[in-house]
Amino acid sequence: MVGFLRRSNRWLWLSCGLLLVIFISYGLRSSSTYSDDSIQHLLIARWSFKHPELLLDVWGRPGFTIPYALISQFGLAAVHLQSAILAAIICGLAAYLAAELAVEWYWLAAIFTGIQPEFARLSFAALTELPCAAYLTTALLAQRRQHWKIMALFAGLIPLARYETLPLLIFFAISLIKERRYWQLGLMALPMLIWNGFWAVRLSDWTNLLFPLDRVLFEKGGSVSFYGTGPWWHYITRLPVAFGSVPFALAVYGFLRMRWNSLHWWTVGYIAILAISYWKLPATQIAGYDRHLAILAPIIGTFSAYGLQALGQPINQLWQRWGIRGALILVMIGLLGMAWIRWITRGIILYDALLSVGLVALLMLPMLKASWQQRLVAASMLIGLLGLFIRVQPFIIQNSDQQVLNATQWFMQSEYREKLVLAAIPWFAYGTGIDPYDPSRYQPITPAAVEQAPVGSIIVWDSRFSWTLQWQTPRSLLENPTRFRLLKQYHGVNSNGNPFELAIYQKIN
Repeated sequence: MVGFLRRSNRWLWLSCGLLLVIFISYGLRSSSTYSDDSIQHLLIARWSFKHPELLLDVWGRPGFTIPYALISQFGLAAVHLQSAILAAIICGLAAYLAAELAVEWYWLAAIFTGIQPEFARLSFAALTELPCAAYLTTALLAQRRQHWKIMALFAGLIPLARYETLPLLIFFAISLIKERRYWQLGLMALPMLIWNGFWAVRLSDWTNLLFPLDRVLFEKGGSVSFYGTGPWWHYITRLPVAFGSVPFALAVYGFLRMRWNSLHWWTVGYIAILAISYWKLPATQIAGYDRHLAILAPIIGTFSAYGLQALGQPINQLWQRWGIRGALILVMIGLLGMAWIRWITRGIILYDALLSVGLVALLMLPMLKASWQQRLVAASMLIGLLGLFIRVQPFIIQNSDQQVLNATQWFMQSEYREKLVLAAIPWFAYGTGIDPYDPSRYQPITPAAVEQAPVGSIIVWDSRFSWTLQWQTPRSLLENPTRFRLLKQYHGVNSNGNPFELAIYQKIN
């Protein structure tokens, strides 16, 4: 192939370098992070050196906490930098995975991984999906190269970052069994055994050995009221949103053209797990977030690169040709529907989605000439980058979080800064620098904790978290002037437009 479409490591390095620059620029231009979850993950990692049990914290996920423990000591910006580097590495791994699958222009997989909106957002965040994608891609690459020890090790780390992936390890186990690599099965199971064994001993509860299956078998989790459930098709409709118009369209085509392998099993299996969990198993705490799909980003990038290459290969079977066209028509409907909804709800024109409809129409052709194929690749990259810059913006701190930080500034300058704090919102611990895992300095705000707190304690009530989840503390509990004194009050607006309140009380009796 002439022009820029050639098998070249130079193009791979240039692609990953460009993506790294984009990822870092997003982080540098951000004044906030992806969500409150990012701040909570940062706090767990930051304080894990002082409280080593946090390295294996269930909510924090050891697959995230351990690799981020050191860098988190240097703050949120440093964490964003590490995420940007890790994201660029994942893009490179996706390219090498594509090369193992005989994709001549394997470096395109790096680009089509990096420009996916949800993956790009994770590149300047502190969330578990990014290291999970790294473990998954490394395991898949090792599987293709038949490096069984490496595959077993990294496959075992996958559920330590996202535990809902545990059932899908069966695809790696089958490979080991076929190759009679039985002891590597134990190596793959070892990380989960260590994690679960620690908590089984720590909590004196043998059912923790079955985690995460114990959440379903023994109805653990208790997050129904907060996360809720949704229709089984929710995650299917979110695929073009999470993956981006161009990668999604190309990946569908590549998925259908590529010979069935472990990438197909992981794609179908993981989407099925998300769909079923969100629909019927709220105890698994799958909250319907688009970012969960970003674990598949390197697989989608690989399918996309393969799809572009397959355009130069004829489809001989008539039934296969019409089956692919039928699937691509559904893709066009999905892209147009996504563009329409975004215009109606937010007044944003998704130019990339509209242009991708034309791209899908070209994918329906039986075969493209080499010269047109090269033009299509260039157009796909440009439209994909356009979609990235339209959909992904730096994280700007929302008004409600800024109000919390304003409260932390007042608190650290007040006479109350050495008092015991009861709070729920993670931004308060982040802004004050208080160790939220030292019970002599910081405790969760619950009715029992409020009742038992010593006189003089500071109680930080917020309208986002304090009344829900495990805290369950209504503000009315604190509105008794004979027991609590209102010190400071802040008002703001949440990202969804709803009013936000934060009130700081002192217990006086």
